[in-house]
Amino acid sequence: MNHTLIQKNPPLQSSSDLKRSDFSWMIGGAQGSGVDTSANIFARAAASGGLYVFGKREYYSNIKGEHSYFQVRLSKKVLRSHVDTVDMLATFDDETLARHVLEVREYGAIIYDPDLEHNKVENIPTIEAPARDFLTGEL
Repeated sequence: MNHTLIQKNPPLQSSSDLKRSDFSWMIGGAQGSGVDTSANIFARAAASGGLYVFGKREYYSNIKGEHSYFQVRLSKKVLRSHVDTVDMLATFDDETLARHVLEVREYGAIIYDPDLEHNKVENIPTIEAPARDFLTGEL
């Protein structure tokens, strides 16, 4: 499987860019595609490494197929909530790109598989104009 990384801005240039003490990661895709497993492995690895972890899971009430996502926030300090923006978005499908691309903060990154046929921006019927413009310019 081939994956592509999109950075919303150039890489960090100095240590002053790294002053934030937390990192927010989101993974999304169809229910049953490995979203929960991936997020749980990531969160457990971070917790085993001594970081504080706060997770937020969103899913439809069906068994399989609808969009779901899991956001994991990590920090060296105690966490009491999630944040609305993410530093890195990992996607299993086009719907995750359409729903969450505008939540990726400046200097954030998006990981997606460009080989998936349905990952073409023009094939996403519900995408909002700002997200479509950003994705069209980047993909």
